Amino acid sequence: MSEPADWPALIGMMIILKSDIDRADPDHLQDYDLPRIRAVESELLDIEGNLDIVLPSCYREFLLHANGWSAFYWNTDLFGTVEFNGGGAAQVAWESIDIFESEAVLGDVGLSASQVVPIGAGIGSENLFLLVRPTVPDLGGNVVWISGGDSVEVYRDFVDFFSYMIEMHQIILDELHAKHGIINGADDDD
Repeated sequence: MSEPADWPALIGMMIILKSDIDRADPDHLQDYDLPRIRAVESELLDIEGNLDIVLPSCYREFLLHANGWSAFYWNTDLFGTVEFNGGGAAQVAWESIDIFESEAVLGDVGLSASQVVPIGAGIGSENLFLLVRPTVPDLGGNVVWISGGDSVEVYRDFVDFFSYMIEMHQIILDELHAKHGIINGADDDD
């Protein structure tokens, strides 16, 4: 069993990266939002009952630190109790799951719609983040990222997924710095 994630540190890194991206991007192409205030245990128990799932500990711990995150990756929200209760982009996510099952996108990774729960989507977004139900043999607890309806990435758990998203944001920041001639976060004129 792996060590528990240091969610305050991981969330803090993402907040700093998103803030740095916002400052480095004169066009502000990506929204910058802070994560929502943490969920409480009773909310998670209700969600687990409604979805008939026991949330993997790493995702559960994340929600106890940040109850979802609007515009987590471009216009894709990371779900919390708001979405699990039907708000936000929840309906879009569930409809997308049905579409991706009918187009065999889920089947390409050996999954069906009944084996996943959406944990991220956005209105007008090409991204869908899915949590594989822990009861699914070999894939339980994995996170699946479907992008553009056909590109699929699978992460061993929510910590692995979140860590990869930190890397993606670092790449975005590095590209902005290169585009605008910023070295190590400071303008050349400094």
